[in-house]
Amino acid sequence: MRKKIKVMGLISAFIISALTFVPSAYAYSGGAGTSDDPYQITTQADLEELSRNVNAGTDYSGQHFKLTADIQAEYADTATWEPIGYYNNISPDQSRAFNGTFDGNGYDIRGLEVKNANDSGKSYGLFGYIGSSGVVKDIALGGIQISGSVGRMGGIAGINAGKIESV
Repeated sequence: MRKKIKVMGLISAFIISALTFVPSAYAYSGGAGTSDDPYQITTQADLEELSRNVNAGTDYSGQHFKLTADIQAEYADTATWEPIGYYNNISPDQSRAFNGTFDGNGYDIRGLEVKNANDSGKSYGLFGYIGSSGVVKDIALGGIQISGSVGRMGGIAGINAGKIESV
C-alpha cells in the first residue's frame, strides 16, 4: 500500500508540475501576431528575437509582424547580423524559412552587417530565406554591408520563395 501511495504521489507531483510549467515567450514590443494586431517590431532586440525563433524552427506561418519605428542596427566589434531564416542547400530539409507576413510599414532598417558570409550552405540578407507563404513588404533598407563569398546574398533576402512587395 505504501508503494502505491508513493507512486501516486510522484505521478500527481509530475502532473501538477507539467500543468504549471509555462515556457517563457518573447513578447516583441506588443501585438498578438494576427492581421488586426500584428507583433510589433520596434527595436533591434525584436528583430534579433525574430531571427532566433525562425532559425530555431518557428516559421510563423499565418502570423503577422509590423515594423513600428526606424531601426539603426549597432554591433559590438565581432558581432554580425544573423539573418531571419536560412536555406541549407547541403541539407534542404534542415532549412528554416520565414512564412509569416512582415510589414515594414514604411520604416527603415539601417546598418545591418553580415561579416564573413562564407558558409556555402546558407543564405544571407535581412531574411536569409523567405518561404513560399512568406510576405515582406513596404520596407526600406540602408547602409547594409554583406561581405563574403557566397552567391546567395541580398539586402532583403538571400533566397525568396514568397513575395517581396513595395520595397
